[in-house]
Amino acid sequence: MLKPLGDIINESLPLVEKQTGEAYGKYQIEEFLRFRNSQLDIESDCMPKIVRDWAIDDTSLTLIEFSYPDMHSRAFKFDGRDDLEARMAGPSSFFNPFVTFVIPILKGQVRSFDVISGTGAKLTKDDLVALTEAQSFSDARICWD
Repeated sequence: MLKPLGDIINESLPLVEKQTGEAYGKYQIEEFLRFRNSQLDIESDCMPKIVRDWAIDDTSLTLIEFSYPDMHSRAFKFDGRDDLEARMAGPSSFFNPFVTFVIPILKGQVRSFDVISGTGAKLTKDDLVALTEAQSFSDARICWD
């Protein structure tokens, strides 16, 4: 089944605010998700199909990422939660300072999360941006709310 993207966006508003510190409206997020930079397209990106259908497969695990500097949205589907978490904890997703926000959708439900350091402290996006390569965040993990 397909879940309307408008419903996903409504569910994601608190999560986006948690990540960015800014209260975006539904229509702002809709506009962001429509942004495409064709120079950044990759084959595994399913965002064009999601925007075309204006819906998400509610049986899949999907991660939407938006990068403000590039004005580009992209989405990826995953076979399992471990693969999804590995992408989120990798250098090109939530931990990337240029990725403005991510929206994980697990079987049609937007899921909120925290990033927890190896010492058990919650890390904010600002904390992650402040980390240097010498201060690796490889011990950080995703903790679902």
